[in-house]
Amino acid sequence: MKLRPLVTLLVSVGIGASPALVNALASTDPDVASLFGTTKLTTVQQTNGSATLPSSLASVGTDVLRGATGSAGINVAAGALNAQSNQIALVGSPAADVNTLQDAHAAASLTGSTSATLGAGALSHVSGNVGANIVSGAGNVQSNALVIH
Repeated sequence: MKLRPLVTLLVSVGIGASPALVNALASTDPDVASLFGTTKLTTVQQTNGSATLPSSLASVGTDVLRGATGSAGINVAAGALNAQSNQIALVGSPAADVNTLQDAHAAASLTGSTSATLGAGALSHVSGNVGANIVSGAGNVQSNALVIH
């Protein structure tokens, strides 16, 4: 699978109670950058609440994105009250700020097992940028942010 250098593939898989999975791609036009200056890439993730969950499983299959080139973001979550984010900004502005705020307040009762996995061969022979968040359980908050000038 070939991805052109400026093309981004963003994949999310979420199983469980209240998963918050975010993928974002931002691109700044040089004319806009000259007017506004700095580009900002901001992630705000908030998860709160309570959940009761027996068992859950989330998986990305065998050989997913094998041999891919370019930028890819993958989020896999099993459980309850998890938040994940992958953000990539391709900018022409003279400066870029990356801001991340993560706030997790969770009470969960997991009565069974949870599992989040990448299949065999997934992401093998990948070149470029890969942001992967794989989480199982409750109240996990993860973020990957990349700015390319």
